[in-house]
Amino acid sequence: MVARFIETCKKEANNIAFFEPKKKTYYSFYLDILKMVNYYKTKGLEKGDEVLLFCTPSYEFYLAIVASIYLGLNIVVPDSLRPNYKLIPNLKMILVNYKTKLVAKTIFSLPLLNLSKYKNYQEKEEKLDIDKNIIVLTTFTSGTTGNPKRIDRTLLDLERQVELIRKNVKFTKEENVLSFLPIYTLLALLNGNSILISKKIKKAKCQKYNIETILGTIKKLKIKKSLPTIKNVYFGGAILDSNEAKIIKSSYPNAKITYAYGASEGILIGKTNLNKYLDNPFYFDEKIDGVTYYIENPNEELVGEIAIKGIHVLNNYHKTGDIGKICNSGLYVLGRLKYSSLDKLFYNYIWDQKLRLENNNPNIFTIYYKDNKYIFSTKNIKNTYDFILIKVNKLYYDRKHNTKLDYHKMINKYFSNAI
Repeated sequence: MVARFIETCKKEANNIAFFEPKKKTYYSFYLDILKMVNYYKTKGLEKGDEVLLFCTPSYEFYLAIVASIYLGLNIVVPDSLRPNYKLIPNLKMILVNYKTKLVAKTIFSLPLLNLSKYKNYQEKEEKLDIDKNIIVLTTFTSGTTGNPKRIDRTLLDLERQVELIRKNVKFTKEENVLSFLPIYTLLALLNGNSILISKKIKKAKCQKYNIETILGTIKKLKIKKSLPTIKNVYFGGAILDSNEAKIIKSSYPNAKITYAYGASEGILIGKTNLNKYLDNPFYFDEKIDGVTYYIENPNEELVGEIAIKGIHVLNNYHKTGDIGKICNSGLYVLGRLKYSSLDKLFYNYIWDQKLRLENNNPNIFTIYYKDNKYIFSTKNIKNTYDFILIKVNKLYYDRKHNTKLDYHKMINKYFSNAI
């Protein structure tokens, strides 16, 4: 992967790699990588060291990632402003920039390295010492069931997962892209695309830089004003309800919108067109080239835990923790295993859809726990099907993406007495 970065930077030398904060060509990006590597080494960092990237998405954020891979560091991307230190006990240093260093000083006792100072260092051509089995990237699951997991990727894992996205997310080198996901940005850099980095989607910037493709997250995609100039949208991860899907569709009226179901451990598992998803919620009719899914321990309704396999799937992570059913070669994603009753789940899933459609209310949710069904809402609704009804004042979402319901927090807050 490192050699391919260098090859792309030299091949696309005069093309724009990043539009902001000021335009960077691919060759200047390459020189900045060498400066950052030299900066790392001057500060005592070496192959195998674990560093926390405490930096907002920016040019320096991606420069730090690529330079870390180049040197063989393990760069840790936290799941929140206050990461779980039990999961990252071997940190050597915290990488910050001018925008985050003051906050970092109040949180961390470890040494800080200000990424913004890389410009003061010389670019030095380094002899590549590639070890594909060394861990180069650590991320975390969102922990919505109470137990966030650490996800370690070796360089070989990262290469395979980027290649998986390349096979299944189709955009050309000529398209200018707005990317919110690091792994998609890495793919765009390998492609030679021109990339806009932004905290949110701004119509004026998209028009200014002729952005055609958005590689996004659910949280970022929902905008107030529509963007008719966007041609392609790719997003995925959490499961959408119909109301959220409608909002995203209306935001990009002329775009082909591809929605992928995925997991931290397997990246992509299934995909569909958003229009199809609106007609058949929670169903992914298209397979991912390179990943096979199957149902483990299915019940009489063929419902069970979704499991995956393939060379792109990380070791020890073939179970997703989600429940599903294969139907007509496509996949229904029905809920979380930890809070579900398998023997009744498929019928309950049908009733869930009836409730959602009849009330047309995105604030209706259900939890299955110890063979009992609990329904809760931010509004009063009639207890229609002999379900236990608890009215809540607030719905808690995962702190990482703010899209998935945090089951663990909801149970502790509202259901501990009932259960």
